[in-house]
Amino acid sequence: KNNIEIQKNKIQLYSNQVFVTDSVEGIVPEFLTLLHGVLDSPDIPLNVSRSYLQSDSNVKKISSHITKKVADRLEEIFKNDRTQFENKWDDLKLFIEYGMLSDEKFSDRAEKFALLKNVDGRFFTLEEYEELIKENQTDKNKSLVYLYATDKDEQFSYIESAKAKGYDVLLMDGQLDTHFLNHLEPKLKESRFARVDSEIVDKLIEKDETRESKLNSQQESDLTPVFQAHLPGKEMNYFVSYESLSEEDHPVMITQSEFMRRMKDMQEMSGQASMYGNFPDSYNLVVNANHPLVGKIVEQTEKKLGKKLEELRAQKAGLSEEQQLLEKAKADILNKAEIVCFENQKLAQELTAVNESLETLVKERTEALEASNAKLVELNKQLEMLSYVDELTKIPNRRLFFDEIGRRFNDAKVSSSSISLFIMDIDFFKSYNDLYGHAKGDWCLFNVAQTIDQLAEDNGFLAARYGGEEFIVAGFGKPKKLAVEFGHALRESIEKLEIEHGKSSVADYVTLSVGGVHTQLEKSGTLMEIVDQADHLLYKAKTSGRNQFFI
Repeated sequence: KNNIEIQKNKIQLYSNQVFVTDSVEGIVPEFLTLLHGVLDSPDIPLNVSRSYLQSDSNVKKISSHITKKVADRLEEIFKNDRTQFENKWDDLKLFIEYGMLSDEKFSDRAEKFALLKNVDGRFFTLEEYEELIKENQTDKNKSLVYLYATDKDEQFSYIESAKAKGYDVLLMDGQLDTHFLNHLEPKLKESRFARVDSEIVDKLIEKDETRESKLNSQQESDLTPVFQAHLPGKEMNYFVSYESLSEEDHPVMITQSEFMRRMKDMQEMSGQASMYGNFPDSYNLVVNANHPLVGKIVEQTEKKLGKKLEELRAQKAGLSEEQQLLEKAKADILNKAEIVCFENQKLAQELTAVNESLETLVKERTEALEASNAKLVELNKQLEMLSYVDELTKIPNRRLFFDEIGRRFNDAKVSSSSISLFIMDIDFFKSYNDLYGHAKGDWCLFNVAQTIDQLAEDNGFLAARYGGEEFIVAGFGKPKKLAVEFGHALRESIEKLEIEHGKSSVADYVTLSVGGVHTQLEKSGTLMEIVDQADHLLYKAKTSGRNQFFI
């Protein structure tokens, strides 16, 4: 409501063709205040105050009558020429939804002609749509689930997954749609709305179906840090979970809680502060426990660190069990000692000696357990270091990059320093792989990565593999001239390697397209905004012929 500019004072009020006022609140319902027109009523007195007009019963009747006439006319158009009504729906939608939100009487009338539009561009009334989906989109709790998307492009894969299940998906991309959903849910009995990316498709509409998982709890526990190592980290909160999905489903999906996202959207729309607006964005990284690719990751992880993990698990489990037994034995003996000490002092002294011996044994076992824990901590550190280095290219991965650059970015903002950030992409790398094979492709990636990393280190920058054939480099406090020279040097250094490329349309050798940003940091900016700018310039370099550098 606060984001909608309401143009008032466009209705002129007359009494028997004598002008009374053009500033009367309450004459026209708020959602229709963009209308222009004249109202003439003989029942309105001429010489009265504005406050009198606002409370006059005749004025209130006019307002109610306008609401009724508008609703009747819209319903008439809908019944007589539905095609025309559907063609104009996108223009009418904002006002009709606003009316349904702000005027309960109008809402009751509008339910007959208010339309829902799905992602395929088809229109349905509320009644028609309920009839369409009730058979296939009723969950095991007998609740009818209305699936919707807010962006067909960004949520494309989620929409397609829902369609593959035979579900229909609504398109709710309007300014008031979040509020409109909350308005509709209480009116639609045993129904709820869920955005297609709020859960995996099997959980959006839960059925009485179960599927065995190929991973046990220990494998899931081992796999969690592997996925966490490649998540952005500080920018967003991610929770790794596992689901027993079909092998044909995606190996990994990212979802966001329907409730939290909707509350944050409503708070942002209202412009008012609330506790939801202060919460960081949280996402669920859902791993398909039955996907072959996930199984391969488990296999590789166990192959790489399996023996060390098994040894430490076994040592810790054995020591923990032994310590528990010793503690239990100690507790039992002490309990008996309290009774015996009253009967026999000598026995109490002997029991004290036994207790001291037991304490020594417990201490030794505890020290052994602590030593085992120390080994586990050291192994975790080694595992963390492995998680910071890209296995193929042996240079930092994106997790290390965002952890380190993110920390230095916050410090640089305080001192108003500058940042120079570059994103680059090997030109026509897929064609290179197709021509020379993946082994040669890996060799090419390694040499390019090492060259970029060395150049970055020599100039005080940090380089990392961003993903696939993309790399990212950043540094702080550099003059713009140096940043420009460095960007050109990145591109030229790969050209000088003269790695043969028989499928490149820009050169006979492997080349690099580079996008860069050099900017003075401000307190309000974010690192991801700068990354997005560099990525945009990389796209420009690629669409401008490749083997280019834009900053």
